[in-house]
Amino acid sequence: MAGSRWAFAPGAALGVLVLSLTAASGHSQTECSLPVDADAARALASDAHSGADFPVWRTIKLGEYRDVKSIRTAFDDSRCHLAMSDSVDEAIGRPSFPFTKTKIPRDLVVISVADLGFPQDGASINVIYARARLLGLELCPPDLALALRLSYLNQPRGEFLHIAMRPLTLYSGALVDFTVGNDGVSLLVLGGDAQPDLILAGAVRFVFVRPRPDAVSETQAHTIDADLAKR
Repeated sequence: MAGSRWAFAPGAALGVLVLSLTAASGHSQTECSLPVDADAARALASDAHSGADFPVWRTIKLGEYRDVKSIRTAFDDSRCHLAMSDSVDEAIGRPSFPFTKTKIPRDLVVISVADLGFPQDGASINVIYARARLLGLELCPPDLALALRLSYLNQPRGEFLHIAMRPLTLYSGALVDFTVGNDGVSLLVLGGDAQPDLILAGAVRFVFVRPRPDAVSETQAHTIDADLAKR
């Protein structure tokens, strides 16, 4: 189904949410969320023709959380109700999960599949990523989703942002990637189906890295076939 991100492959860890409730329970949930501003969302990067044309949505510093223990502790200590799905919890607990060890800022942009020039019925993940690369955008390191979740505490209710990233493999063999969202109860990190041929609708919104001119490309060693973007 176009736009479906939660249809996991058989055997994938779906799950019960691992809730991390704040110790400072006196903070109300309204401090941790805002209503969706649909007009502002549609205005983001609608006329961009290259990565530099997309406005920076926010800048985040990686390298603050260098292992799974520090991430889980930060979730526990947050003033908001944070949660991660079982698949995310499994993925970050694997020895191969690539935590960023050096503190480094990343400029982020939020764009929809349609903003990249695709029709409303969308395109497959691999084609979406190839088009974004041609525009000068980069995929996110996997731990960026966790750092974003910990810092983006006023995410609007009902907003779900899909992290553009190379897929991670669970013990079952399923490929997953991450989404940060607010379901009105908790601030979430969810694992979704990351099969490269999965079709996502034009309205689906992604977080990409906009590289700085003086920065070494995070993904330049991982070439995505640019011909896919021309389909």
